Amino acid sequence: MSTELPQKTTSPVDEEIKKTKKAIQNSIVLVSCTVLALLFLYLGWFWVKNDLVLSSDVGHWGNFGDFFGGILNPLLAFFAFYWLTRSVAIQQTELSETRKVLGETEKAARAQAITQQNKRFEDSFYSLLNQFNQEKAQLRGIETHGRDPVAKPLTAMVSSVINQNSSANTSEIRDIVQLARRRSDDSNHVFRILYQILKFILVHQELNGKTLSFVDAIDRPVTESEKFYASIVRSFMDKGFTQLLAIICFCDHPNDDFIKYQQLIERYQLLEHMRFDKNFLYGVVDNYNPSAFGNNEHVKTYLQSKNV
Repeated sequence: MSTELPQKTTSPVDEEIKKTKKAIQNSIVLVSCTVLALLFLYLGWFWVKNDLVLSSDVGHWGNFGDFFGGILNPLLAFFAFYWLTRSVAIQQTELSETRKVLGETEKAARAQAITQQNKRFEDSFYSLLNQFNQEKAQLRGIETHGRDPVAKPLTAMVSSVINQNSSANTSEIRDIVQLARRRSDDSNHVFRILYQILKFILVHQELNGKTLSFVDAIDRPVTESEKFYASIVRSFMDKGFTQLLAIICFCDHPNDDFIKYQQLIERYQLLEHMRFDKNFLYGVVDNYNPSAFGNNEHVKTYLQSKNV
């Protein structure tokens, strides 16, 4: 089996240089042939036709020099001017090629910089996400102190805020919100980590190394990259945590401490998979933009029933 070696490609500048070198050689040959032809014609005219001998008169040789100079000087000047213009053209071609290479190098450098910035973003994002999952896991479940089992903070919150209020109605949602915020003292750091993840996605939405302010970024359309990373975050939120998040970030007025958190929840549809297995949970719907719930069928049915 034979293998073909890849053919070496040449740039337009290299091709132009090769053509120029060949043309210069041809010009030298042409000038040399012209000089020799004139010399032979001149000598032939004197020796062969007129049967003259070489003169020892300096004046005659001066006339001979003027004759040759009168013919050769314009010829040489013409070729000198021609190659001067050709050299300028070649320099312009080389300059154009250099600019092209520099432009391509700059594009490659920018692409490499964006790739590195995206990598740094992903490294930070997954580091925060890993921290969020670890903290959440440590706050869930039951631990035993002596003989008495004790629920960890998040598990205890789900029990006291959601399960023990299963008979509450939507009008009691504000009292439940205050209860949830009071009970979150031992677990509020996991909610803060989630907020930082969402904010990190928001302010780096352009993925080009530029960091936006919260105010500038929150009103921009959601990018595909934001949707992608937010969906990853949402996939790690279980039923109880999602319900607690919806309750804690329930805001009555624009000066609420959790208003930015609520805006991020609405922007990234974090409550799309929220379960409404307790009637009072529908009370949070009215204070959120419907976008927070995405395509949640329970919310659509609830809003349609209110409009009837």
